[in-house]
Amino acid sequence: MSVATQGDPATAAAAAAAADANPQQPSFEMPEFEMFSTRRPRNLVAGISSGCKSMLKGALSGVVGLVAAPIVGGKDNGVPGFFAGLATGLVGCVALPVTGAAVATLQIGRGLVNTAEAVLESANGKDWDQEKREWFEYNLQIEADKVRALDEFAHDDGNGPQGGRSGGGGSSSGGGSSSTALNGRAPSDTKYYDLLGVRADASSEEIKKAYYKRALKLHPDKNPGDEAKAAEFQSVSEAYQVLADATMRSRYDSHGAASLDGNQWMDAGVFFTMLFGSERFEPYIGKLALASAASMDGTISMRRLSIKQQKREVGLALHLCELCQNSIDGGADGQEAFEANIRAEAKDLVNVSFGECLLYVVAELYACRADEYVGAKESVLGVDGHLAAFKTTRVSWQNHAAAAGAGIRAAGAAIRTFNTVRELADQQRQQGEGATPSGQDPLGSLTPDQLKATQENLPIFLEAIWHVSVVDIERTLTAVTHKLCRDHAVDEMRRLQRAHVLKQIAAIFMEEALAKGGSKDPTKKVTDMVQMIAPQFAGATEAASGSTSGGGGSGAAANGTPSPSGPPEPPKVYSIDELRTLPVRELKALLRSHGVSEVEVVEKEELVQVIYALQQSAIKPEVSSCL
Repeated sequence: MSVATQGDPATAAAAAAAADANPQQPSFEMPEFEMFSTRRPRNLVAGISSGCKSMLKGALSGVVGLVAAPIVGGKDNGVPGFFAGLATGLVGCVALPVTGAAVATLQIGRGLVNTAEAVLESANGKDWDQEKREWFEYNLQIEADKVRALDEFAHDDGNGPQGGRSGGGGSSSGGGSSSTALNGRAPSDTKYYDLLGVRADASSEEIKKAYYKRALKLHPDKNPGDEAKAAEFQSVSEAYQVLADATMRSRYDSHGAASLDGNQWMDAGVFFTMLFGSERFEPYIGKLALASAASMDGTISMRRLSIKQQKREVGLALHLCELCQNSIDGGADGQEAFEANIRAEAKDLVNVSFGECLLYVVAELYACRADEYVGAKESVLGVDGHLAAFKTTRVSWQNHAAAAGAGIRAAGAAIRTFNTVRELADQQRQQGEGATPSGQDPLGSLTPDQLKATQENLPIFLEAIWHVSVVDIERTLTAVTHKLCRDHAVDEMRRLQRAHVLKQIAAIFMEEALAKGGSKDPTKKVTDMVQMIAPQFAGATEAASGSTSGGGGSGAAANGTPSPSGPPEPPKVYSIDELRTLPVRELKALLRSHGVSEVEVVEKEELVQVIYALQQSAIKPEVSSCL
């Protein structure tokens, strides 16, 4: 039995010569399986790692062969096969561990010899090519040319163009222009289309892009204290929620906004992009991986994500190079103007959504990486650089630990949410109500306790998203700063100058972030965001509480007995226009307050007309027979 090795020309040549000399002699081959690696180790640490793997593989393979060979032999050839397999297993049990130990000794020795070269080449700013197993001088411009030529839609399992460009045609299944194509006429109401600034036959991708741009401009964090902008932001969000859903868009096109419920949920993909992927921060952190994945409309391709990430890193590195070059070219006279520009940029960045938190993360990573490079070049034996590298590692461990903890909490919250939904479904089946009809408010049938549990879980999910985004930013900026300080398109002095400018930018960013209370703890920001994106929870809880007290058989309103505090107040009288602005759940509560317990109307406008008629008439319970 021969053992396959990798990267050993002498062994391969000997095997070929033996095969030519004995063409009739059978040989045992292990296709596409390389047990022991003899690839060139980078240094002693890599050699020890490779050697330990070889020893472990040899020992485990020997034990497995000793057990498996007799069993296989006995199964194929009975008792003779069993003993033949046993003999083969004994030989392998001895030979494989010995071979593994020999390869381990060889790899450790090679790693020891290569250590001196590794120290010298690394000190000269070179990088290690894991594929070619050699040192090379990294060049940012060369990589930028290669990355720009990559096509993320090419050879993407046949679905790249469809998945990435689904918004281009009317056959899109995501909502596109299917609603107008099916009925062949213009929508009865174009208010939502006008709010987003799109045509009535716009595709789902066009609607999403339009909403993203409008939401970023109108976001409350960008317009603090502006009530008009806040109201417009809510209106734009409502328009998007309707037009992004094929079923609701079809109802809207046919019957207008009156046929829809007032409560909609924010799209997760756009939420990631808008909340944690602000376009204002894209020159510094790029488009986050969560946002990139969400923008694929459910067709996630790892190849496309990989290319997007490469382009993201190179683009950020080029931007950072340009920023540093402006400071270097300005000289001592231009430093004051450069610092003023960076400070103005930081003040602008800190005012966007999660701005102080994002700026804190960017500043921390910039500072760690700059200290690492400057310390390696300017301190004795690079001691300061090693200390900075240790700090960077500690920060990375903290980020990953926080993400892991948030993920565990999110998993628990997901289980609780699932149990809540299952409990609701069981109650509906027991009552014979079935599923919530399409287009009606799913929160309307939740109990106050269920609504409270759902609302309490929302911050947990948002915190998990934030911590995952921090890890994504850390990984990206680590690669970006490496490209900045290892770029051999410029000389060593220029690379060192870049590191100093990076340190200067980090100090200004951190100062402005701390001035606004920035940190990696998103608790306060998440609380504020929950209050902004989920105002429907409060109203839904009130409606659910009202239905519990108004629809039950034990309540004072149900049995006609006055409450201990006195008779209930008469219902408020609304105008027809005021009724049309109320969501369906509140209309139902109003109907119950007028003594009508059974409602079989479908459209919202019918509810409005019935309630308005009840207000104008002294007849209450008798009207239910007309419904």
